[in-house]
Amino acid sequence: MVRKVPTVSILGDSISTYTDISNGTAADTANSTIRDNVLYYAPGTWGVYLEDTWWYKAFARLGLSLLVNNSWSGSCLLNPRFGTVGAYVDRCVQLHNDHTGEEPDYIVIFMGTNDYSHFGATLGTAAEIDYRTLITETPAGTVYKEPATSCEAYAIVLDKIRKRYPNAKVYCLSLLPRRENNPENLPQPIAFNQSLAAVSDRFGCVTVDLYTDGISPAGEVFDTYFADGRVHPGVKGMAFIADRFAKTFGSVASRT
Repeated sequence: MVRKVPTVSILGDSISTYTDISNGTAADTANSTIRDNVLYYAPGTWGVYLEDTWWYKAFARLGLSLLVNNSWSGSCLLNPRFGTVGAYVDRCVQLHNDHTGEEPDYIVIFMGTNDYSHFGATLGTAAEIDYRTLITETPAGTVYKEPATSCEAYAIVLDKIRKRYPNAKVYCLSLLPRRENNPENLPQPIAFNQSLAAVSDRFGCVTVDLYTDGISPAGEVFDTYFADGRVHPGVKGMAFIADRFAKTFGSVASRT
């Protein structure tokens, strides 16, 4: 008997996009809803090709296969942006192959960067979430209150994923560090990462820490990882993310 290769689906933003993988022709074989997803990475963007993307490198190392890459450049957990609504609405449950019905064995969520970059006033915190009113179970099914913060939207994303894909193991990637003296004058995303991790933990997901003891925010060092000097990794930055994901995945797998 041929052993099935475990599959992974991604819910992401620009950092996880790639031509005809997160949009375009992938809609014909993976999930029909991703055809018009806006992308950032095309072959050669900042020197990055398919085999350089963080997910390609990590999955190859771990013996995993990509099922659906539902990543949309500029997208947020909460707010509409660049042609899409918040990921909590429906993208979070479009992670299966809707041609064959195959569902992912693993799901990776790598979002929140655009919430942090552009909508600081509505980030919220994990401690502020009232789960009793945000997610209500009724005889007719689950009722979700309209989220007011990115943290609430993240909770809805995870609840919907848990219900739609109950057999999938979910991994949540934290935000990467910011450059010192960044143009947006944003602080490091320490508090937001802590809130995302707390929400992740509540839903039994695994947090992959891309921030702690990782990339230095110092200008010249930072720029060797981020080709645009801001948030988009070059080849070295992609390799860093792949390594952190693979190590966390391997550590969890060794305990189960």
